[in-house]
Amino acid sequence: MKIEVLIILSEDMIGGTETNLLRVVTNSNSTNIKYDVCFLSEPGSLTQEFVNSKINTYHLNFRGNNWWEVSKNLYKILKSSSHDFIYPFGLRISFLSRLINLFAGNSKVIGSHRSVTIKRNCLIDLFERITSPLVIAYIANTQAGCLQLAKLGIPASKLFTIYNGIDPLTWRKNSKRVARESLNIPINTVVITCVANLKPLKGHQYLINACEILKKKHPDFLVLFVGGCIFESQTEKQIVSQIHSSGLDNTIRLLGARSDVAVILDASDIFVLPSLWEGLPNVILEAMAKSLPVVATNVGGISEVILNDGTGFLVPSKNAQELAYAIGKLMDDPEMRERFGYAGRKRLEEKFSLNAEIDEMDKFFQSLKSLSQSAFRDKPRSAAKNDE
Repeated sequence: MKIEVLIILSEDMIGGTETNLLRVVTNSNSTNIKYDVCFLSEPGSLTQEFVNSKINTYHLNFRGNNWWEVSKNLYKILKSSSHDFIYPFGLRISFLSRLINLFAGNSKVIGSHRSVTIKRNCLIDLFERITSPLVIAYIANTQAGCLQLAKLGIPASKLFTIYNGIDPLTWRKNSKRVARESLNIPINTVVITCVANLKPLKGHQYLINACEILKKKHPDFLVLFVGGCIFESQTEKQIVSQIHSSGLDNTIRLLGARSDVAVILDASDIFVLPSLWEGLPNVILEAMAKSLPVVATNVGGISEVILNDGTGFLVPSKNAQELAYAIGKLMDDPEMRERFGYAGRKRLEEKFSLNAEIDEMDKFFQSLKSLSQSAFRDKPRSAAKNDE
């Protein structure tokens, strides 16, 4: 019989975690694992993607304050289903799933850890410690995530790292000239792209400051901000205002949420992610697959992906000067851009492919199913190791 896994997501919309899991679930040809998907929210844009791949979907229909109704809905699903494991993502639904499963009682809970934050919430950490005995194992998508959980006192035997992956064939580099023609960008302009929703934690303000610095030496370049503004309209206003006050209206384009990110990356020369914290951003993998050099802040698990001075540059967060210096080096050296881009693509193929992630997930759930709890605790971790 197949192992049945219920993935529970907070939002029925496109985001980094949602995109990654959509790829894993819809591309898995495993004869051992059957995935179903449940959403905390009401039906949204992702449901049809899963349905098209014949994945069972459920909705808890959260509307802001109807937690009692949501709890009853989740209880009914867990009580009536035959899932071996439930695998929730997101703070609220993770804790709720652990508690409801105490009463529904048939499944084992897998913990997830994706974002590695600098400032931790003491109450959240306390609740994690208290409810961790209800979790049989945790999957983090970075070693940094595992270390953060270990600091909370979670036993090392419960911690596994499975890196995000993407399909290198789907994300192969295509013609820059064709991409630029479609976006109305001159072929000789250096194009810097940042793909991130317009949220304070993504650090757009520091990239704008870096562009001010770069303008003094490089008058002709273009920066593309790609990403929507979910519940953060004030952030968008602040970004627009900062761009205008910095005199960068003709340098920085706000493209909003786009379905043609692959084309935009084809048109780009350099990829930049100035986040204040992260886990393992899918978009960095996409940029590497497109053979782009990456400049990113050294936060979360990014250093596990980017080789400093090898596939790109790592810079401190909140430091526009260092960000500008790293971008400037790549702007001045086309040969370096090509060399870093080639190395990044090769690294992605070797360590961060979608097939590798799917295989690791398969092995993980099979090991949990086949081993008793005590044997599982004694089993060595299959976590990927950092490069020395």
